[in-house]
Amino acid sequence: DLIVKVNDKNTKGLNSNQISNLLRGQKDTFLTLAIKRDKNILVKTLKRSDLNFQTVSSRDLGENLALVKIDSFIPENTSRFVKEELMKLMSKDGIVLDLRNNSGGLFKNAVEIADMFLTEGEIVSTVTKSTKVRDFAHPAQITKSNIVILVNERTARASEILTGALKENKRALVIGRKTYGKGL
Repeated sequence: DLIVKVNDKNTKGLNSNQISNLLRGQKDTFLTLAIKRDKNILVKTLKRSDLNFQTVSSRDLGENLALVKIDSFIPENTSRFVKEELMKLMSKDGIVLDLRNNSGGLFKNAVEIADMFLTEGEIVSTVTKSTKVRDFAHPAQITKSNIVILVNERTARASEILTGALKENKRALVIGRKTYGKGL
């Protein structure tokens, strides 16, 4: 499915953050989406509501290892929740980052979380017809723990950005099945 209009605003040429901003609004207000599915255009009117669900959890695995599970990058505050969990786990030798069945979400969350693990290197580059934007890591990382990322065929979009950034910067070992879009 592809969102082609939000409240009569065409989404062609907009990036995922711009489209996300169009979707946001006051609770209990309505928005109309035009969604392209195959060759059909579906029009849906939705009522906005708060997204209140836990997207990040962690647990001790013993042997000085911890598991951090990120279920979604959709809520605006996902990167803050990851940071809170990582702060609790700073002394661990290893972190297993579970991104299985995570279908993605906000691009900015993936970039901010990748930056928590990196001290340098490119996180992602975004290319449009007229511009190329590159996001780089900042020197202050939260954890120096060894990282293993678990992925599967339902790991997609923002999850793949995070996985790719950590893999390409030789910061994480990736284990699992081929991911949904990029096949990481």
